[in-house]
Amino acid sequence: MAARKGATKEATKAATPATQAKKQAVIGAANSVAKQAANQAETQAATRSTEGSKPAASASTISPSYPIHELMAESEALLGVKPEVFAGALEGATKETLQVKEAKQLVEQFLRKKVL
Repeated sequence: MAARKGATKEATKAATPATQAKKQAVIGAANSVAKQAANQAETQAATRSTEGSKPAASASTISPSYPIHELMAESEALLGVKPEVFAGALEGATKETLQVKEAKQLVEQFLRKKVL
């Protein structure tokens, strides 16, 4: 029986370094997977941030055009100016429809003009 206890202790001691090596391998693999996931998340975040700066390429991302009278009626909400200011910005404009972005640009240009 004493021989059996000794053999069990030796087997346990011999198994311990192997078990520790397996644990280290598992921990190393887990760390590797975590690093890969973190790198992938960073790459996706970087891709999202650069996509926001790219010009719209697909037809689904092009903003719609609105008739001038609709933009005029909603100028305070959309453009932050009274309809009279928007009317001044439209002086000389030949288009009958505008995108909101275009309307904002016209208003900004109009407000920057020097008064004579």
